[in-house]
Formats: sequence, structure tokens, C-alpha cells
Amino acid sequence: MRFNALKKTCLIVFFIGFTSLFHLPAADRVFFDKNFMKSLSSARVIERDSYFESRINSIVQARAAVVSFDKAGRYKRLFRLMLEDTEAPAYKLKIIYNVFLNKEDTLTLLTTGDDFEFSGQLISCAPLNTGRTAYVLDIVLEEGALLIE
Repeated sequence: MRFNALKKTCLIVFFIGFTSLFHLPAADRVFFDKNFMKSLSSARVIERDSYFESRINSIVQARAAVVSFDKAGRYKRLFRLMLEDTEAPAYKLKIIYNVFLNKEDTLTLLTTGDDFEFSGQLISCAPLNTGRTAYVLDIVLEEGALLIE
């Protein structure tokens, strides 16, 4: 158990170092945070799809809870990490992220319910209902870190 905590700490330190070396300016990223969710929830239903579609192929950054992970890879990636946004429910929204990655080491450190902050390329989006209150987003992982609080 102590060894797993050490592995998690090493992973976080690695990603912080990696981020500082290859960090893009904030203007090049789209943050799926409270402000984004607030503007999305206040938009007319017919306009909500365009919030995501206009950001296809952009680098996005979000924080979400781990739901599951498996070997259902896509986009030339081996694994899928399914996450659910933790900010969205406050705005009566549900956002599910399918994050695709190659490194199984990242998956071994995660358990259901862990908070995971990540950034990656937004590949596709799909609404889950006609009210446009729930979406699934496919993202290819650029970098990510387990949050320990």
C-alpha cells in the first residue's frame, strides 16, 4: 500500500515536470471549468453542440472523476479511460470524457472515484439526449495527473 502511494507521488512529480517543459500558453487551451459549464448551461439548446464542435482538434483541459478504464482503444491508442466531469452537475449538465491513451502504467495508478486532471486533443463530441444536457467527448490524452487531496 505504501508502494502505491510512492508510485502515485512519482507520477504526479513526473507530470508536473513534463508540463513545465512542454506547456502551451493558456490562450491555446480550452478549460472545461466552472466558467465554461456556466456559459454552456446558459446557452440556448440549439447552440450547445457548437460549443463543442467549434473546439474539435483543440487542446482541452478538464478535471473529472474516474468511472472506468478498459482496453477499448481508438485513435491509434490502446486504452480508454472513462471520466465524468465533477463541475457539470452543478449546472444540470453531464459530461463524460472518453480519454484514449497508450500507457497502461497510468491506468494501474487509478481507481474508480479518483480525481484526474488531464489535457488532450478533443476529437469528437456527441449529445446523449435531445435536451442537450449530456455529452460524450472523445479526447486523446496529452498529459494527465492524479489529484491527491
